[in-house]
Amino acid sequence: MPDLDGFDTTAVLKTDPITKDIPILIVSVIEDKSKMYRLGANDYITKPFNIDVLVEKVNRLLTGSQKTILVVDDDKALVKSLEFELKKRGFTTFTAYNGKEALKAVDQNRPDLFCST
Repeated sequence: MPDLDGFDTTAVLKTDPITKDIPILIVSVIEDKSKMYRLGANDYITKPFNIDVLVEKVNRLLTGSQKTILVVDDDKALVKSLEFELKKRGFTTFTAYNGKEALKAVDQNRPDLFCST
């Protein structure tokens, strides 16, 4: 299976009956919000972004005791930074560095939120 980008991965998750209800937050340099929502994203942030804005959106997408977030990006430094900031705020995170890894991670440990940057 060729590697999937964030948009492809979003489409796969939203068309699978098992994962279609996982909220998805897309963080992208592409400013095509209508495309993100057509693919099934629940919310969207344009890069560069403020961590407080991201956390605000995460809090809106998660309810009750939901705290587990899968953070996905091919930029390992960005993933580690987001992981640090989210953990500091009480979230449980796990990471993936491409679409293929993300789908495998979702199968192994279903997150409460999928954050693709």
